[in-house]
Amino acid sequence: MLYVIGDVVDSRGHDDPAGVLAGVGVAVRDLRRARSAAATVGDEFQAVYDDFPGAVRDLAELRLRLAVAPPSDRPVHLRLGLGLVRGAAAPGDAGAPGQSDPGWWHARSALEVVATPRRAWPPLAWWLDGEGDVASDRAVLVALDSLAQRFDRLDMSLARGLLDGATARQLASDHGITPQSVAQRLHDHGIYGWVRAIETLGQEPV
Repeated sequence: MLYVIGDVVDSRGHDDPAGVLAGVGVAVRDLRRARSAAATVGDEFQAVYDDFPGAVRDLAELRLRLAVAPPSDRPVHLRLGLGLVRGAAAPGDAGAPGQSDPGWWHARSALEVVATPRRAWPPLAWWLDGEGDVASDRAVLVALDSLAQRFDRLDMSLARGLLDGATARQLASDHGITPQSVAQRLHDHGIYGWVRAIETLGQEPV
């Protein structure tokens, strides 16, 4: 089971902090793969997932949504702590009072890692803590952040479209640019690699 605690980076730095948090709450409620998801206190939210691939896909889509179509004057960025608990223990619902599940402790620990800058590392938006060997899953998160750190707003919009199933030709039409320009950007900026890596977590390449 995968537990998530997220918070909004510099929520008070936006022109309308209350509007930002309300918009984030709406986006969190729209998470499609979560068992449960809810805004909690301050600028935090929680979600519970059955597995790591589903959580990564959902959280990637959430990050893109808030960066490309933010409820604010500028993109909204998130920090995400993921806590992994193995076995069939029933999870505590996101946002429920009195939570004491180990998954939430792991997620809180992971969130603290994200909030701590590290030299010679890409800026981290998410991290994983939990039971057993989580090294390979952590490596996936670091690699995804490394690929995405140079994305501009158009890159993120194209990535969002690819995750939604749009073709390069459809994306070109949506953004008023040539298919050749879109294809070049998808390849040269690492967008294809970022999206395909997320997709491959949950299925074999086709």
